[in-house]
Amino acid sequence: MKTITNALATLCAMAALAACDTHTVYDSYKDTPVTGWEKSDTLCFNPAAIRQTAVYNASLGMRVSHSYPYKSVTIIVERQTAGTNAVCKDTLTCEITDGDGDAIGSGVNYYQYDFPISDMSLNEGDSLSIKVCHGMKRESLPGIYNVGIRLTRR
Repeated sequence: MKTITNALATLCAMAALAACDTHTVYDSYKDTPVTGWEKSDTLCFNPAAIRQTAVYNASLGMRVSHSYPYKSVTIIVERQTAGTNAVCKDTLTCEITDGDGDAIGSGVNYYQYDFPISDMSLNEGDSLSIKVCHGMKRESLPGIYNVGIRLTRR
């Protein structure tokens, strides 16, 4: 019995260590209004100051339901690095469904999507301000429930 308990404890510890992602430095989501994400609703993300000089991969995450009426969504991501005041603006065209109208993302009721944003070089102590809004012609977008930003050290 003691051998089984030790084996289970070791297996749990290994699983916990394998689940850790030491390269992700920021991963946060913001909810959008249930009535629809308004064009004027800018989502703001403010990661903590960077601890290590490196190149960072940025990605945009979205959780979308079947009620989203289009095949894609245009997202505008603006990043400003404090100190240097460097501003970088990316416009992403994010495909939500395939040619048959089936969701491309993973999930059942809500589909998770991850879209790469351009990489950035950051120095120790740099802080970021990231703003995200949609660039669609329609003022309110139903079906987009969460939008997130993830920064990963390369």
